[in-house]
Amino acid sequence: MVAHINEVLGTSISSLDELRAFKSHAPAELGRLEAICKYFEAEMIRCKESNAFFAAAVLSGSMIESMLMLLCHVESKDVQRSRAFKKYGKPKNDYQKAVTKLKFEALIAIAEELSWVSPNSVREEFRERLRDHYLEVLQISSPELGVDELSSRATWGYQNPGGMLFLHIQEMRNLLHGGRWVAHRKDLNEPVLAEWAKIIVVMAAEVRDCLALYFNQRMQQRIAEMARLVRASDGT
Repeated sequence: MVAHINEVLGTSISSLDELRAFKSHAPAELGRLEAICKYFEAEMIRCKESNAFFAAAVLSGSMIESMLMLLCHVESKDVQRSRAFKKYGKPKNDYQKAVTKLKFEALIAIAEELSWVSPNSVREEFRERLRDHYLEVLQISSPELGVDELSSRATWGYQNPGGMLFLHIQEMRNLLHGGRWVAHRKDLNEPVLAEWAKIIVVMAAEVRDCLALYFNQRMQQRIAEMARLVRASDGT
């Protein structure tokens, strides 16, 4: 299935860009967050190349979470107007502090609402397989969910494949907590978990590239807008 995902998404985990888009355009005050993104990315790749796939999957979640937080700083106006930020954040507080306190769930909701990952990033023929895999992970990471809730999430995921990519990564990272396995009396099947983790790492690489592409496009738009303002002020 990993090979199939690579084929469908066109993702190459080995061809790292190390977030060059962010390095080129990110404001200086976001340098620390940029460095964190790059560090998690590099660690994810080291784990993946060492066949420590679960560790790579967990780090991929940290990488994506940091990238979303960085985008929240860059796209502050859109984020502050979003329903998700008003729901999960604390709009009355200092914005930058509010963003740093957002949980992964909130960052995913913001990204989905603002379409930071296009629904077209997942082709139609792959949506069913992505949905089925998501349900398999959910039954371990959130075993308290009933049949109706699982069915509802599966339907939502099929209709919102971009959001489902994020949730795949989040649910896999949730398996980091040993209490989930013990409390729900789930046996640890290492080979199966490793296969799932491989899939998550590929998905995270795709999400990373989508976010970087979105960021580049937005920066190009801003540069063009600034150029128009300059020409207007010069009367040209």
